[in-house]
Amino acid sequence: VGQAICEGHTDSRCHGMPFFNPTARVNRILRFVLFVAMLQWVQAWTGLFPMWHEVLLKSKSWCATLCSWTLLFGLAPASFFRFSAWLFRPAGTGVSQQLMFGLRHFFVDAVLVTCWTFWLLFASSMLLDRHHLSAAGFSLRRIADESAWQILTGSLQFTLVVWQMVSFARGCIKLGFAHAQSDWIFCTILFPWLLAFTWTITFVLVAITRSGVSVPLALAGIALGTLASHVAAFAICSFVDRGQHLLLVNILGVYIGRQLFHLVRGLQRRGSNADPAANKPSSLHRRGSVDFAVPNHASSATERSMAGAAVRTMIMICLTFVSVLTGCVLLGGLQQRTGLLLDDVMSWNSSPGGIEIINSHVSRMSLLQQLNTSAGAKTIDPAEVALPPGTTPRYAVCGHTWHGLSLLDYALLAQTSYFNPSEKNDLPALLRVLMPHKNIILKAPPPLSSRKWLELRVTSCAEGAKSTGSATGCSSVTVIAISGTDPSRFTDYAENLRMWTEPVSLQILSTLFPTVRTWPRDTT
Repeated sequence: VGQAICEGHTDSRCHGMPFFNPTARVNRILRFVLFVAMLQWVQAWTGLFPMWHEVLLKSKSWCATLCSWTLLFGLAPASFFRFSAWLFRPAGTGVSQQLMFGLRHFFVDAVLVTCWTFWLLFASSMLLDRHHLSAAGFSLRRIADESAWQILTGSLQFTLVVWQMVSFARGCIKLGFAHAQSDWIFCTILFPWLLAFTWTITFVLVAITRSGVSVPLALAGIALGTLASHVAAFAICSFVDRGQHLLLVNILGVYIGRQLFHLVRGLQRRGSNADPAANKPSSLHRRGSVDFAVPNHASSATERSMAGAAVRTMIMICLTFVSVLTGCVLLGGLQQRTGLLLDDVMSWNSSPGGIEIINSHVSRMSLLQQLNTSAGAKTIDPAEVALPPGTTPRYAVCGHTWHGLSLLDYALLAQTSYFNPSEKNDLPALLRVLMPHKNIILKAPPPLSSRKWLELRVTSCAEGAKSTGSATGCSSVTVIAISGTDPSRFTDYAENLRMWTEPVSLQILSTLFPTVRTWPRDTT
């Protein structure tokens, strides 16, 4: 329904919900992930009921006949046709295809997944009959066997890897490597989320039914609790003007639902502890239950310790980064509110033959107006330079100008943006010393509380115009000089951390996964 509503619409009703847009990459990969998950669920279902087909063939009931005919003449041909269209005619991002009877491809996917789900539910309800359960091959002893589960989990992983490779090869052939790589990245992100969501619902359902609640009532309670938690999350986010961020609302809703579930379980345990009759072991507990946990072997102790150390290291790094970033943001806000800002991080002084620029009272840069030609100065041997004798060494870009200004001019103007435009610094005098061949007017100095920047009006005149005083040979340009990191401001540290987080994270990720270096520019 959401896909049908959002198809071809980019207005406010579908804004921020790309998973409902049938032509978006998130929606395409979500449908592919559901397809792979459906295959794995079918594998698990056939692992629980390995002889299900014999039960359907031997049974004379109308339910078994309906299941068989629906599978043979309905779901199987339609699924094969849709798989062929997906494999040989990929739609890609931003394209909607028409398949059977003029239906959209995303609508066919939704119908097939829904039909397969109801078919599995209907067949399971029939196989769970006491007369058909043993004939279908269901056995608690086989389920408790570790070797059987090792084979099943291995086949599940094999299915995921194979279908990801098929999707990647299909995308490379039809749509290019960058498109296939982006789809693969989205798949590796959405598939764990789907598994986590599925097993969370399963755990909650099992935990509720163990307390004696029926399955329909448990499902109704889960739906009601999910709705209430998300409504409360939306109300909280809207109160702080963050209601438009659906991901934030969803995360907060899941957290509220988790706390609500723990509250209900705590109340049930208190009630069971208060009732002496409830503490008596039932016949089910006396018979014992199946343990699905993998035993801890001594041979895997080294791997577990290495994995634990890696996880603890990553958690420590994340906590340290979040703590430093949060501290810089809080200290930066406190610094701006209280006005604890240094007035003169940079200053300049006149020196013999030039000026001296002092940065943070640590580094000093001397700019000379003329070369040192005294008798004690060291002369350069012409044989030690690559240029011919008499040629002044310089960079190749030094001769280029942009709007009448060279690269050195722009560097000097950028340097002046770190100064506060006060009487003590006397920026007009500094500009006259740095660029005596230009006429520079300083316009509208910004307040101290904002980021340091300067608006400069630079006028360049030709040689003839300078001698005659005429303005016809002069050109003017407005230069906006913005300062970089100010070591006295915590907000600049926070900006640097946020700016360098992505490249540093990709660099760390490329160390663990070298294939990241082969990602194309479109993917990154």
